[in-house]
Amino acid sequence: MSGSIGVGKTTLVAGLAKQLDNAFVVPENIGTLQFLPRFYVDARKYALHSRLEFLVWKTRQLAMVDETQEFAILDRSLPELITFARALVATGVMPQNEFELYEGIYEIIVSMARPIDLIIWTRAAPQVMLSRIADRGRPFEQGITREYLDSIDTEYENWFARLPAERKLVIDTTSLRPGDAIDMAAAWLRNAAR
Repeated sequence: MSGSIGVGKTTLVAGLAKQLDNAFVVPENIGTLQFLPRFYVDARKYALHSRLEFLVWKTRQLAMVDETQEFAILDRSLPELITFARALVATGVMPQNEFELYEGIYEIIVSMARPIDLIIWTRAAPQVMLSRIADRGRPFEQGITREYLDSIDTEYENWFARLPAERKLVIDTTSLRPGDAIDMAAAWLRNAAR
């Protein structure tokens, strides 16, 4: 499950885990990350730290996937992490030289990792994402701006456009009920896995 902040990835992953038999679920529990809260306090200082921490964390999560299961459902994938780093460069938060260091490490890790077979990009209107972020109440996320979310979406569009058509699905959760989005994703995954 891919997508920006507050688009409904975690809700969809939890729903898919209930609908799909023989699924191995890798949740995104960001409570274990030490640099992400620091990033939201001082983005320039901790941009590289937080991106590298996510990269290491997601690499470890991917290594835990039980390949005997028919489906492995990841709440955010390893390859999409580049979108956040690019958004930080685009908004002037991460210097180019730090991005180049991150990108080099990212490319090495992604080239060695097991590829992702299917990608569901979950989208939502910025005002909906901001509302969901406010509703879930993580104190360190409350300063997220629409500019940052727009920048992340732009980078997701660029990243997603490069993926093969048969490997991707877009679900806009702006006005779609969670149950309908889960049903749509489950049907697509079952069909694509055949």
